Amino acid sequence: MSPESNYSSQIQFILLCCKSDIDENDINAIRENVKATELLEEVSILAYSHGVYPLFYHALINHASNLLDQETKDAMAYLYRSIQVTNEAMTSELIRLTRLLKEQDIEVLSFKGPILAEQAYGNIAFRQYSDLDILCKQPDFKKIEKIFSKNNYKAQYSIDDLNDKTFFEFNNDCPFYNTENSVFLECHWDFFRKELKIPTEDFTPWRSTKLQNIQSETLRTLSCENHLLFLAAHGCKHFFERIIWITDIDRMIRANIDLDYDKLLIKAKKLGIKNILLYSLFLSRRYFKTPLPDDILILAKKDRRLKNKIQFFDDLLFKRIEDSPVGSFSRVVEFSMLRDNWLIKLSTLTASVLRPNKTDRELVQFDRKFYFLYWPFRIFRLANRQLKRIFSK
Repeated sequence: MSPESNYSSQIQFILLCCKSDIDENDINAIRENVKATELLEEVSILAYSHGVYPLFYHALINHASNLLDQETKDAMAYLYRSIQVTNEAMTSELIRLTRLLKEQDIEVLSFKGPILAEQAYGNIAFRQYSDLDILCKQPDFKKIEKIFSKNNYKAQYSIDDLNDKTFFEFNNDCPFYNTENSVFLECHWDFFRKELKIPTEDFTPWRSTKLQNIQSETLRTLSCENHLLFLAAHGCKHFFERIIWITDIDRMIRANIDLDYDKLLIKAKKLGIKNILLYSLFLSRRYFKTPLPDDILILAKKDRRLKNKIQFFDDLLFKRIEDSPVGSFSRVVEFSMLRDNWLIKLSTLTASVLRPNKTDRELVQFDRKFYFLYWPFRIFRLANRQLKRIFSK
């Protein structure tokens, strides 16, 4: 068996273990995979890299425990327990920080991370997450930064060296790192970079929120519809190359049977991501038989592009990363082509290529009144890069 086909079979095995409803045929398939897999440790590492180790672990322990030797079970249990302990600590830290901000009358929305684990998976230990995410209102960010700084969180961007226009135009979030407990936290004021043309204000996140109980605390988060829209756009931005981004879609839908799909489609269309939402739903159904209403399934039958797009996602998931045919510029093109119409496609593509980004900002720092110079500087950089490629041949 070639390395590529072996890798593909491992991905199939992991997907099988991530299913919400595992029937008798699935159990038999899991057991056969355990028997046939010589390097179970390698598959476990792959499941961990895809962010779904807890689901993989529980599937094996629940359905194939008697096929595992004690050393393997102990090793797997140790890794699962380490994830559980880390998740509990990060959840406690999220609660602590939210309380600190609330004391200063600063409102934030928690999303992804432990909130998503509780909301969609029903258990904070069932989903891997390596950082915390909160959404704030842009005017509150500087106050939040000061509070975080007093609590051993160091901003990973040089905030003081940049004027506000440059900082907020080139970033949609700021990562913080706690030097004492090694926690990463991303404080967002926008969900996505401006060049992706998915405006946060069209999500109306502050008008449609949800209270989520977690560790005996109540935290404010995105509505289920907004959270699902974000997961779809975030997953498509990364072309669903990690299985967790697909299981998130499946688990969110299963945990919220009263989702308003009409509202979802209307808001997705306003955001220019209706296609992205539909591709995400159909991909989740393909791998995990996610239950979807008939109206959504009818849209799938009418979409002539669906088969090719799903095949594109398949190719990326089942091939090794180093074999992926999608380079950085190709990714920009492919993501742009996922948008709803040619005007949005062209706008996203043009902005992604020509709009100044963080790299431009890091190379040169213009004063606020000379901010407009970033645009010709960006074009100069692109032209210079292209000339170097030509003359290097």
